Amino acid sequence: DTSKLWKTTVSFHVASVHYVFLLVNGREEYEYFDFFTGDCHPYCPQEWVAYRGSCYSFSMEKKDWNSSQESCRAQGAHLLVISDTLEMVMDLFKIIQVEYFWIGLRNSTSSGWIWEDGSVLSDARVQSNSPVQNCAVLMKDQFHASSCQFLTQWICEKTLR
Repeated sequence: DTSKLWKTTVSFHVASVHYVFLLVNGREEYEYFDFFTGDCHPYCPQEWVAYRGSCYSFSMEKKDWNSSQESCRAQGAHLLVISDTLEMVMDLFKIIQVEYFWIGLRNSTSSGWIWEDGSVLSDARVQSNSPVQNCAVLMKDQFHASSCQFLTQWICEKTLR
């Protein structure tokens, strides 16, 4: 029922960029319009980090892999998928002091290590010391296999659209 929706809009200009702040049903949404490129870009949700066209959320609590995945999905995101290089992620971790993070990488008995988006891990190795470790954590700049029941923090990722 749209009659119950309410919206407040505030907009302003700074150096050829038009910023818009929307408050829709108590939920904050931000976006900006770049007059040079003609593109409209949403901002990341509050407390998420914007980097190279995506938003990242670093959890403060600890959960198992499946619960971490559910938490990301509930926020319209997924566990971190590293599609190009670890260097991309390392820039984000310079100020983070956590040893392990769940990422969206899981071991499939038939296909090997698979990212949440269905792509196969091809150019990196997952450190493992047990056949029952089927979920991956990111530890500094390496992937490590872990029991999916291990409780640790996680990283959610969502693409800016």
